[in-house]
Amino acid sequence: MEPFFALSWRRNSWLGSTKDYLGKAKEWLESHPGEDLPDYFVSAMCVEKDGTPKITPKQHVDVQAVIQKHNDSAISKTTNVPANFTIEQTKELYKYGYEQGLVGLTIYRDGSRDKQVLSVDTGSENETLNVQNNEQINDSTTQNNERRPQILKGSTIETLTPFGNAYLTINENERQEIEEVFIKLGKAGADISAIADGLAIAITGMASPRISN
Repeated sequence: MEPFFALSWRRNSWLGSTKDYLGKAKEWLESHPGEDLPDYFVSAMCVEKDGTPKITPKQHVDVQAVIQKHNDSAISKTTNVPANFTIEQTKELYKYGYEQGLVGLTIYRDGSRDKQVLSVDTGSENETLNVQNNEQINDSTTQNNERRPQILKGSTIETLTPFGNAYLTINENERQEIEEVFIKLGKAGADISAIADGLAIAITGMASPRISN
């Protein structure tokens, strides 16, 4: 049900930033030098000349609604919307999805996160794709690619909570910077244990220089 995210995109990870391309689009452009891609090459991030999405948010919902009619459970699909999508438009889209009989609806507004794994450069949907897949990009947007040290030193703190004893482990690198945080609370598989794991991951993401930078 999902269209391709883009015809060309930037992928950001702990290892840095790479420029990737949709293989079929790249092959077509290489075999038709100087020509624009045909209209049937469409992705979630393709836009018209006036900047409006070629696949509108409502069209994303319509596709999901067709499949939802034949499924008892909710359908997982992302409705991509542009960065200027307003709160009022979001409200209208959720209402539209409800009217179409959707059990659930997921909206992702481009650029709504500080660090976005996949992104599209301005104008990249129409550019000539003349570089190899996974070309390394060395520019100011490349992220810190420092790997986690194999050996870390840390401390574990035991503290009493309303849910029993909690064990907080903080590991640091050789520069005494926090690399990772673990929280052990409750039995594995319990709701409180999952919440503690999520909290530890969030703290690690904010505190670790390897991730936050």
